[in-house]
Amino acid sequence: MLELDGASLTYEEFRCNCLEPNRPAIIRNACQNGGTTYFDLTELIHRLSPQVLLDTIGPETLVPVYPSPCTAELNDTAAKDGCAEAIRDEGETSPCGPTYRSGRGEAAAATEIDGDDDEGCREVPLRNVLESWDQTGAHRGVGTSKSRVYYLKDWHLQEALENAAANTEGELFGGSLAVTSGFARQREKGAHGNALYRVPDFLGADWMDPFCRYMTQSSASPLAGSEEEFSLPAAAAAAMQCGGNGLTSACTSTPRPVGFGSNRSDYRFAYIGPVGSWTPLHCDVFGTYSWSFNVCGDKLWFFPTMSGNAYLHAHLLPSFPTPPDIRVLTGFATESVVQHPGDLVFVPARFYHQVHNISGETFPASWYTNPAASDEETGSPQGASSTSSLVGPLTMALNHNWCNTFNIECMTQTFLRDAQRLVRSLSVDDLTVICDTKDVVVWRDYVDAMLHGGTNWSYASMTCFLTFCVHCIGSVAPGMVAAEDERAMAGERVRQLLAEVRESYEHLFAA
Repeated sequence: MLELDGASLTYEEFRCNCLEPNRPAIIRNACQNGGTTYFDLTELIHRLSPQVLLDTIGPETLVPVYPSPCTAELNDTAAKDGCAEAIRDEGETSPCGPTYRSGRGEAAAATEIDGDDDEGCREVPLRNVLESWDQTGAHRGVGTSKSRVYYLKDWHLQEALENAAANTEGELFGGSLAVTSGFARQREKGAHGNALYRVPDFLGADWMDPFCRYMTQSSASPLAGSEEEFSLPAAAAAAMQCGGNGLTSACTSTPRPVGFGSNRSDYRFAYIGPVGSWTPLHCDVFGTYSWSFNVCGDKLWFFPTMSGNAYLHAHLLPSFPTPPDIRVLTGFATESVVQHPGDLVFVPARFYHQVHNISGETFPASWYTNPAASDEETGSPQGASSTSSLVGPLTMALNHNWCNTFNIECMTQTFLRDAQRLVRSLSVDDLTVICDTKDVVVWRDYVDAMLHGGTNWSYASMTCFLTFCVHCIGSVAPGMVAAEDERAMAGERVRQLLAEVRESYEHLFAA
């Protein structure tokens, strides 16, 4: 596994070793570089601690959790050595691989979780999630299940912190939109989550976050003037406003810009889970890059080698579930690495990976046993008693998905494959009945709506995104290229991909 030193890493070195070859890496000591602090571990641990999260965003805030099979513990010696191979305990067997023991306290006992393992993500009040991690057992469910724990992942915590701060400052000073605009400007400069951290410069350009910022603003307020508020180049704003998605449509109204998902998509996440929680083998479906920064605790990562990743893509069928554990598969080589606090892992585009939380920190927290009514002066529930607990041990990480000139082709081709897979599943007879017409323009609209509803992207959103990128690159917008020698190549590449997406759409169901 490639290891790089974040304290001295340059963008040119990262580009050469990771972006261009699409190669995974672990970047040690990623907190500071060249006199700039990107992550302050002490501040991060404080602001992500259960009690501060309860106080900041509220105990009843709904958060996304996954009932995760509890499989991982880590013994003390292996935790200190940081050696993934030493961690393996061949004397223990389980359906999901070896067992690990925590170096900083025992693994969190699993709690009873209603529903089946395969239900996927659900939304649960933050209070309930933290109570399920309570070491004292006072707030645990009465069930006796020992197989599952709540894993809080894919959580848009950065957005939640920005919204909470905007609401607070808006109430104090008025003008919540102006406050929100301030956070957008912070994001443009690389600061996220109400100054929670900055994205390291050595990671290069990010094209997704500016597009998502713009689409969020355009869905919250009129587009007119937003380019000035968010430093969006006028040419890009005009193209987005007047050009719509640039596709021939059955719609008679003026097309509006279309983003990913609900037009308020955000690809910044937090992952918080007890020791023993894990993320099964998968690759990011958008074909994006991702980085994951460890705040506290240790993670054990498994990757196939580069040839092994190609083998998996050649042999795993896209319409069937991916096997959850890479360690039970054969025919290719794997790599493993332990990520410590302050380390950042780079996951390349469409690269399979599997992650286990193997050690963590324990946190004090307090909640009220009868939060029915609130005391206006103190903010605490009337007649309620506060209970102190220990929560954890927890592993915490921050994550971004992003793209730039080096993986935009992979991202676009991934989308086109998704679209063609859907088209092949629909017969002419099906479309005629469903759409009540033989007009292929109507069929294309229907397919695009299916794509957007099922996968969060569509021909319309990809066309808008690529149009946005073309105009921002051409207008020398800040942050679209990390090195000026990339600009011409980036612009030409995106223009070609935009033409390819439009041509693919126009040829859907063509005779």
